[in-house]
Amino acid sequence: MSFDEEWAGLKTEALARRSTGMQLNQLGGVFK
Repeated sequence: MSFDEEWAGLKTEALARRSTGMQLNQLGGVFK
């Protein structure tokens, strides 16, 4: 696997994790 492919995978993973975190934060705001 090339560095570029690995980096692209890491970025995709980070974006997915961040969007999931934002969704959880929005849900948390609803329940407060």
